[in-house]
Amino acid sequence: MLTNITFNLLGVLIFLFIFWKKLKEDYFPALIFSTAFYMLAGALLGFAVSYFLFKSYWFWLAFGGACLGALLGILRLHLKPYETIEAGVASLLPWFGLIFFADLGPYVFCSGPCSLLPHCPLCFFG
Repeated sequence: MLTNITFNLLGVLIFLFIFWKKLKEDYFPALIFSTAFYMLAGALLGFAVSYFLFKSYWFWLAFGGACLGALLGILRLHLKPYETIEAGVASLLPWFGLIFFADLGPYVFCSGPCSLLPHCPLCFFG
């Protein structure tokens, strides 16, 4: 539980930084962080719905909520869709990657470091 909270907080900070870094040239910080807040609120709403109703669809509900938040930010704040979607995808990927990495924890520590090899295609094809 503490691991998931830590990785989620780290992921949110990385998300905010990358989203800001991608859009800082074209927009004011207030617009950037308002859109990021909409995306985070949508993702949180998706997580909450999946926690209570559809546990196996947590990824798709959180991703759909983040997309709806990005759409809301694009429409309300008049942002360019292509740049916002690009920044959103580039900043959501590390966060979701950290969530999946946090879920690997019990498998890695119980069966040793060699259990990561099947999850890393670069080990075989790199």
